[in-house]
Parts: sequence; C-alpha cells; structure tokens
Amino acid sequence: MLRLLAQVEQGQEFIVKRADKPIARLIPFVARTPERPFGLFAGEIVINDDFDEPLPEEISRAFDVLTP
Repeated sequence: MLRLLAQVEQGQEFIVKRADKPIARLIPFVARTPERPFGLFAGEIVINDDFDEPLPEEISRAFDVLTP
C-alpha cells in the first residue's frame, strides 16, 4: 500500500476495480487556493447601520413558526 501511495505522490493515477468493474480512481491530491481575492467587492456592497438590530415583530414571528 505504501508503495502505491508513493507512486500517487509522484503523479501516477490508478483505477481500482472489483470484478473488472471500475469503482474508484486514486489520484494525487491537489490543494486548491482561493480564487477570490480579499476585498474583491470593496466599495460595491453596502451594509446598513441597522444590520444587526432586532427584526420587526411581524418578521420575527414568521421565523418562530419555522422553529420546531
């Protein structure tokens, strides 16, 4: 198993089969980096000053109906 993983680390790919039917593919893991830079929408999005204020009573009651 360790020899197989060493080959995968070097870039080799393997197909795992059961009864000649492919069931999985073993490939090297490639970590993805975030493609969105920090501050991408700076100046384009506005958050109102009252964003974290309590909701109006009628809206708050509507959410209470959804809560078990």
